[in-house]
Amino acid sequence: MVFGEMQKEVLGRDGSGNYMHSTMKDVINLRQVRKAKARQEAEAKAAANRAAFGRSKLEKQSSKAKKDAVNRHLDSHKRDKDA
Repeated sequence: MVFGEMQKEVLGRDGSGNYMHSTMKDVINLRQVRKAKARQEAEAKAAANRAAFGRSKLEKQSSKAKKDAVNRHLDSHKRDKDA
């Protein structure tokens, strides 16, 4: 096989920062690919954190009140240790 005929698929990045498939003859900067991948992973982690921790004050107070009510209900039904 002649070197110029080799058409191996590699992962590259287009101008918009998205990943694309290119052929072996295209030159890619691996540092830029690593940084783009790290940016995408960081954005995915940030989105997950926003979903997990991005609650309003009212939502936090509501869930705390529900949790406290459940704990009070359970505590009221406990048996004494000396009995």
